[in-house]
Amino acid sequence: MLSEILPVYTRFSSLLICIVLGFLLGRFKPVSLKDLANLLVYLVTPLFVFLELFKGKLSFPSLVFTVMVTLSCVTSAILVYRLSGFFLRDTRANLLSLGTSTPNFGYFGVPVVIALYGDQLVAEFVMLTLGVAFSVFTYGFYIAARTEYTPRDSLRRLLHLPILYGALLALTLNYFRVPFPDFLVPLSLMSRGAYSMIGLLIIGIALGTVRTPEFDRRAIFCALLAKLLIMPAVFLLVVSTFMFLGCTLSDDHIRLFVIAAFMPLGTNTITISALFEGRSSLAAILVMGSTGICLLLLPFLAQLAEFIVGVVFG
Repeated sequence: MLSEILPVYTRFSSLLICIVLGFLLGRFKPVSLKDLANLLVYLVTPLFVFLELFKGKLSFPSLVFTVMVTLSCVTSAILVYRLSGFFLRDTRANLLSLGTSTPNFGYFGVPVVIALYGDQLVAEFVMLTLGVAFSVFTYGFYIAARTEYTPRDSLRRLLHLPILYGALLALTLNYFRVPFPDFLVPLSLMSRGAYSMIGLLIIGIALGTVRTPEFDRRAIFCALLAKLLIMPAVFLLVVSTFMFLGCTLSDDHIRLFVIAAFMPLGTNTITISALFEGRSSLAAILVMGSTGICLLLLPFLAQLAEFIVGVVFG
């Protein structure tokens, strides 16, 4: 078991270096978190998503898989917003809902899948990250904007996001089999690196700017409830519904869905909350806390996935 899980911790330690560098920068050199968030949301992420969708090999089953993830994330986020509203009667409910809409499939999920199942399932899992992108840059952005704007203004700001139009253009080009130009290959590599680096630095900078840690017990309780109960239940319900409607899912798809349901809060929780009145310092604490809990759960995820495949869907 240790030999299977050790690569995950090794990969996470390398990512932790970027977070520590961001922490030192945020602690000793004032950096505008909002400017970095604007850079990531309005330039780097749209470019990254456009290039990945343009050059990727998309199929109907993989797109259905992506839709399932989007529905799971959005449904979970709506439930978390409604339920946490009974305990948190302020913008913290928006923050938790935003965090639920953007589980960390990229920085955390991919190395977990590699460690547990090898490289053969990575391509399918990457499609899950597309579903998360649709979730966070539609509902997630909207619920975060609601901390400052009316529903109509929030929707207007949502429609101004370049990632929506970049994804639509990329899917159109991919559908008509337009060749991916060779001169965009270096840009694709650079955008991937920038996306990862800036996202991790934002976590560290947000933590570095915290002078008095915001250990909000109610918010932490609601976050644990969301990650350990609500999201797994919703993901399982969505899988069951699609299978009941006749959608064919392999055992590997179900395994990936189980792993996905337990991923921690994503970096976009901090990124988007920094654009609004979203308590980015609390977001950073919740992201790091949920990541730590998920690390502790890693040895049990593979067994849980096999149990669900064999008992629930067997």
